[in-house]
Amino acid sequence: MNRVIPSIRIPCSPILCWILVIAIPTAAWSAPAPHTHDSSPPDPTTEPAFWEFDAWLIHYRNAAPGARTAHELHDRGLRLADQRRIEMADLIRSDPRRALELAIAEDLRAELPPTVRARLEQWVRGTGNFEVLSICGTPEVTRLVYKVRLAGEVWTAHPFGALRDTPCMRDLPISGIALDGHLALHDLPDALRTGHPRSAAPSNYTTGTKRAILIRVDFSDLPGASFTDAAGAQLVRELDSYYRAQSYNLTGFHPVGEGTDITPTYRMPLTAASYGGNDLASELRQAARQAARDDGYNLDAYDFDLTCMANVSGFGWAGLGYVGAPGVWIRGNLSLYVVAHELGHNFGLGHAKFHDTSGFSTIGNGVAEEYGDKFDVMGSGGTDKGFNAYYRNYLGWLPDSDVLHATESGLFTIQDFTPIDSTGRRLLHIRRDSETDYYFEFRQDQTGYPAMLQGAILRRTRDSSRSIDLLDTHPSSSQGKNDSALPLGKSFSDPEAGIHVTPLSIQSASPSAVLTLDVQLGPQADNRPPAAIIDAYPEDDSQRLLLHAEAADPDGDTLAHHWDFGDGTFAATPNASHEWSENQTYPVRALISDRKGGLTVRGFEYRPGSHTGAIISGRVTDPTGAGVSAVRIFAPMLGDTYTDPEGRYSLANLASDQVTLYAEKPGVLFLHPAFSNPVPNTAAVHGIDWIAIPQSELQSEPLISRGDTWRYWDLPDPPAAGWSSLSFDDNAWGEGQAELGYGDRNEMTVIGYGPDPNNKTLTAYFRRSFEIEQPELVQRLTLHVVRDDGAVVYLNGQEILRDNMPSGTVTHETTARNTVGGADESRVFQFAVSPDALRLGTNQIAVEVHQIDATSSDLSFDLGLTAERIAAAPKGVFIQSPTAGEVLTAPANLVLSMTAASGDSTPIELVHCSANGIGIGHDATEPYRLSWLDVPAGRYTLQAVARTADGEEITSAPVRIDVAEKLIAAGSSWRYLDTGVYPGPNWTLPAFDDSAWLTGPAPLGYGGNGEITTVRYGTNATSKHITTYFRTTFSISEAAFFRTLHIGLQCDDGAAVYLNGRELARTNLPQGTISKYTLALEAIGGDDESRVLTYNVPADDLREGVNCLAVEVHQAAASSSDLSFDLSLRASLLRDEPPPPLRLQPVGPRFELQWEAAPAVWRLETSPSLDNPTWGAAYGASLLWHDQTSVLFESDEPTGFFRLR
Repeated sequence: MNRVIPSIRIPCSPILCWILVIAIPTAAWSAPAPHTHDSSPPDPTTEPAFWEFDAWLIHYRNAAPGARTAHELHDRGLRLADQRRIEMADLIRSDPRRALELAIAEDLRAELPPTVRARLEQWVRGTGNFEVLSICGTPEVTRLVYKVRLAGEVWTAHPFGALRDTPCMRDLPISGIALDGHLALHDLPDALRTGHPRSAAPSNYTTGTKRAILIRVDFSDLPGASFTDAAGAQLVRELDSYYRAQSYNLTGFHPVGEGTDITPTYRMPLTAASYGGNDLASELRQAARQAARDDGYNLDAYDFDLTCMANVSGFGWAGLGYVGAPGVWIRGNLSLYVVAHELGHNFGLGHAKFHDTSGFSTIGNGVAEEYGDKFDVMGSGGTDKGFNAYYRNYLGWLPDSDVLHATESGLFTIQDFTPIDSTGRRLLHIRRDSETDYYFEFRQDQTGYPAMLQGAILRRTRDSSRSIDLLDTHPSSSQGKNDSALPLGKSFSDPEAGIHVTPLSIQSASPSAVLTLDVQLGPQADNRPPAAIIDAYPEDDSQRLLLHAEAADPDGDTLAHHWDFGDGTFAATPNASHEWSENQTYPVRALISDRKGGLTVRGFEYRPGSHTGAIISGRVTDPTGAGVSAVRIFAPMLGDTYTDPEGRYSLANLASDQVTLYAEKPGVLFLHPAFSNPVPNTAAVHGIDWIAIPQSELQSEPLISRGDTWRYWDLPDPPAAGWSSLSFDDNAWGEGQAELGYGDRNEMTVIGYGPDPNNKTLTAYFRRSFEIEQPELVQRLTLHVVRDDGAVVYLNGQEILRDNMPSGTVTHETTARNTVGGADESRVFQFAVSPDALRLGTNQIAVEVHQIDATSSDLSFDLGLTAERIAAAPKGVFIQSPTAGEVLTAPANLVLSMTAASGDSTPIELVHCSANGIGIGHDATEPYRLSWLDVPAGRYTLQAVARTADGEEITSAPVRIDVAEKLIAAGSSWRYLDTGVYPGPNWTLPAFDDSAWLTGPAPLGYGGNGEITTVRYGTNATSKHITTYFRTTFSISEAAFFRTLHIGLQCDDGAAVYLNGRELARTNLPQGTISKYTLALEAIGGDDESRVLTYNVPADDLREGVNCLAVEVHQAAASSSDLSFDLSLRASLLRDEPPPPLRLQPVGPRFELQWEAAPAVWRLETSPSLDNPTWGAAYGASLLWHDQTSVLFESDEPTGFFRLR
């Protein structure tokens, strides 16, 4: 006979009925027989409680019948069963597969004394309901919860394998072991694994006009309806309209009174505190449904039920819903987003996630961020983003016939999937491998996202069909996910899988626009990149630039062009024109692709006006000095660029005073002996050079092996400060072999978690030292990390990796970002990290592992560390410290650090260093270091020369630094006005009389943040003065000698800085005129309160004699708890080298000045005459190329005189 197995395709109205979709022979599957202890024995080292009980069990079974009742044998069995019970309860939660392997077989269990048997797990078999609930709230509480209902009992279920990704199922054959209300559940049999869930036709469950009942409830300690009848009716109307638009009119909801109903408010039998405090959501729904039945509602007549309550504390979620079955809980506001999201779960959808790589890559190592897809209602997108095309296909709204499957190279067109009347092919699918699929979709409804309007959205499924991850094709951008879409002309490449996809064009069509994509599949052996040149020039008398790219491919491939204008917009043609709206530095790039992974990039920086922001530039070469093209240089989450065919690059608009740079190209690793991370980003910094080494030439050296011995700290209190440093004394720490942790049963060393298993210590700490020689030869470190849940890794006290952890300050109480479960608990994650913090001799790796919450059942940690090094350093001498572009304060005491290598076995005899051509000294022993003391203010070009044993001299690239004059030191004394009264229009000028103001040293402020001088805020702590004013003066004798001012500003919350009446800098304040009532844009808190902001501005407003620096500090609110202020001011001198010659040429109705130099090294100045000249900055539209600067002026002929400084 055949047994009919019900699937998840859910009920029809008016009664609940399950569609029978597959029939299999009864013999095809039955509940798996439990393993005996002999078939999967416990490990005596890692599973001692199980091993000792099994040993007792064997002894008990072998004992004579009379001996079995002996008190000693019986009592020992009870003690061992109690120990085993504790371990089994934890194992069911953390590793249900292993729990089932170690379960006692039923026939053996029956032989045991009842007192012992009562302490063991119990086998559960039968046909029951499998429920999946999605808890939706903050990231910390967002998770899936599984339940099993069978024969009137309910267990919290712990599935593994395919069952973890299965929606709710009724009448499922259940087999597992239960203990203390938790059930380890066997995986689905093969016959019930349906594979991809999409059906060829819509199901009755996901289409049609639905009937819903909104059951309102209240409580004795929280009385009152959570919404009015009118609000509920409006919500249902919006819900109907929303789902019809999303489903192409296939799914909707009946209006209230015409199939959908809103109940009166029913008083629940328990208090709100009882339900929320004890997590009784299921019991609350049951009581609500029963109250509705008692009131005469036939619940079988509805497709969906929503239990609606006020803001019950304790639950921690805004909404809760079954996955693949009816049942929604709404807590608090009845918002369309929450209801539509939870009903999406009822229809069978998981969360729309984001693959977060921390800005390093598109498809590399990362974590799935719950709710991370901001363009989907099942993520954090809100209702205006809707359901993505994959989910619409999953639900049967977008039929399989409208999904394109790219199985060979070619052109594919997909339509905008968002219009309600759209038809045709609306989703492109590419299978990567048996576990991973890529999906490309196209939508035109999100007008605030240019890349999305002019490109394709890329998503990926992995090991799952119910959830899908958004991928970011521009991962290092400062725009985050906003520009994650793949724009026209830019290629997405997965070279390992041989997949290359390029959106080419968009055509208007009815009912929706059409996107054409080029797909290239398979290996691209010996593919060569295109050759390209670009040019830019003004368009007539407008502010626009005309851009032209000329390119050819050596393999004859058809090319794609992508102009990135640096302002979030782009073009996909060889020729383009563009106008920039704001005065800042824009990185303009032309990316020319052969659509097969070959890429050439050309570009320049463009300044429409007077902006003087920082630029970092350099070159990537191979060991012979030849440029290496198409190398991605990036600062994660801040910006990226690519090298041109000569290996040159530049980076601008990086919103940080210091940046850590990385270089990336498949098959290549990169040395940077000429600089150390982080790189200063406060001015023009040049010479940030890299050397490319083929990965095949590297040698691997293990530094730490997985399974090595570690020191660990597992106490409730955090370790002492400096625990991650090399010098920290860890002799009081525990010691054990990895894997370390608890709850997984595969630990070699079990660590503690505190006295309360329901309030475990959130963080455990680990340390291990290792030795290394010639660390300068190490090009890459690879971490092999097992971590459950999140980890931060330090090398000699410097953070080198943060995985599954939030940004910002990490403390002992910080929780991981996402729960780790299933195979990821034992998965070895690999991360390439910087070797910059390595030192000769002993080094220290320190790791802190954080849990998702204090009830987490397990913690795992192991780590391996591998160094990849070159056999010998490339020929050259490099100044590593100070860094190019660094600004120091006079009188400066410097330690110059250099590396040198002959490129062969010839030894280096000595390294000599000079500043501006004058010798400083030399060193004959490695590491090469020189002290240079009491360095006066000035601009210095440092250069090193290494002499080999055979007399060859090797010269380094020049390193330029500034030693600035200190004008105002941090901690100086300031006059201040803290009365809340505006001091008048001239308060920023030197002549202003501030003699009545108070005086005190910085930091100044209030609120207990380390201020030395406490300022007043008025008499009302909830209505403080918004603005406090500060002034100081300083004198200089030769103002013309200074070129740049360096401001170091620490303020809470916002501030404006003035020099002699002219505004120099503004932070966290609105544009335009500000008054004493102007509020800061946002409140500053945490580490940002003490952060020093750096500004580099021209020294044009310095005057000989007395100068006045004035600052106004503004609060974000009148109730702000604190205020703080301090400031330093330094000035850099003029360059003492001759400037390059200026060239003048007409360009249409304008004229252009050009000079050859790296970007932003020289400043152009103008004066109307040379008799008593008044030199000032000359501003025009600037094009900053790698080795040339052009400034365009509006007039067709120059007036006045120009010079470079």
